[in-house]
Amino acid sequence: TAAGPMVAVPAGVYAIGSDSGSPSARPRHTAQIGAFTIERTEVTVGAYRAYVEATKARSPWGASAPDSTLPVTRVSWGDAANYCVWRYPPSGRLPTEVEWEAAARGSAGRAFPWGEGAGAANANTKSAQRTGPISVASFPRGVSPFGCLDMAGNVWEWTGSGADEKIIRGGAFDSLPMYARCAV
Repeated sequence: TAAGPMVAVPAGVYAIGSDSGSPSARPRHTAQIGAFTIERTEVTVGAYRAYVEATKARSPWGASAPDSTLPVTRVSWGDAANYCVWRYPPSGRLPTEVEWEAAARGSAGRAFPWGEGAGAANANTKSAQRTGPISVASFPRGVSPFGCLDMAGNVWEWTGSGADEKIIRGGAFDSLPMYARCAV
């Protein structure tokens, strides 16, 4: 994958949703999406610590932060949205649910970022038998078509979609692989 924290996702028509699995993912359809950029990996503790220190935002950890290479957890939707504005001014934002799915699936509409089958070597899900989140980019075989990592497993990811109930995507280390599919 290319260097840099952001990857570009080109404008186009993308497969969204699924005709099987969770009713909330149905039906499979297409969506026209404008070009956007998205972070290559989950936000790390180190990157979020810089935000906390610069803005005096609420820290999601106690007296000491976890390892700086781990994905940050316990961040509210509002704090995640504020981080995006701070990190990528003036218009940084969380990806919409549809943008997130397009970045994860690619133009071919894959079930998982890397292809059709789950595979324990591709993501930190329950099948990988880890006991918690691990350093971002630890599963390079799980890369999406656009070069994004960790879009399946490790920790759930906020999207900018949803009104009263915000939408998370990607599954986590303790999720069954079926919950880490791109359309869930």
